[in-house]
Amino acid sequence: MAIWLGLVQGVTEFIPVSSSGHLVILGRAEENFGLYAIVMFHFGTLMAIVAYYYRDLRSVLGGGVRLAGAAGRHLAGRGSLGSFLESDAAARLALLIIAGSIPTGIIGLLLRDLASQASNPGRAKLVGAAFIVTAVLIYTCDRLPTGFKGIGGARFFDAILMGIFQGAAVMPGLSRSGLTIFSGVLRGMERRDAARLSFLMAVPAMIAATGLELFDGAPPGQAGPALIGAIVSFVSGYISIALLIRLLASRRLRYFAGYLVALGIFTLIWLN
Repeated sequence: MAIWLGLVQGVTEFIPVSSSGHLVILGRAEENFGLYAIVMFHFGTLMAIVAYYYRDLRSVLGGGVRLAGAAGRHLAGRGSLGSFLESDAAARLALLIIAGSIPTGIIGLLLRDLASQASNPGRAKLVGAAFIVTAVLIYTCDRLPTGFKGIGGARFFDAILMGIFQGAAVMPGLSRSGLTIFSGVLRGMERRDAARLSFLMAVPAMIAATGLELFDGAPPGQAGPALIGAIVSFVSGYISIALLIRLLASRRLRYFAGYLVALGIFTLIWLN
């Protein structure tokens, strides 16, 4: 069971079909398997992002440190923060990630109760409707014109819009990767750079979502299965990121849209 759920988490976290929605449909995994284990599966996919974008993340961390120093100097009247950001691309990217994380946190908190209700057995129709919304957005993403704005050309509004969509994806059935990549492409970003910014922005949100639960430690009997599932989710997640980048370049997200429409209709009609 741990291997199966870890595989589902790893594949569906990055392929735009909603990992949380699938875990709800597949027997209410949190209730049947334990919250700690499910959080560990998410931790595995977090590590997949870290491994795949290791150089970007290392650069952003360095940029964040320099950004903090520049902000301090600016407040002390000993330098211009705007001039600093123009000269330090990594610091600017760090600021974009911070800016996008703010609406993610606010909207995630506002939708938390509704998302919890959607995870209950009697509210599966909410998940079905969310699957169809995701399908519409990723199909539209394929139809949007090719953007030429790289990650270095992203603006603050781009990051904030992406953060809004990322916060909305707390709802099971709404794909975080699908919604955030759609928002980046909508703003004229090149598809692979939209995915790159999307995954970099996911790291703070995923750390916040997993950190507290992992800090509390594993309940009796869950540590072993949770670790196995986390390893499976890490490996399958890393492969899924690479696959998604290839699919974005060839505009094949519409195939997932068809799958999500079928799954959404099934959920709306046959699940209570």
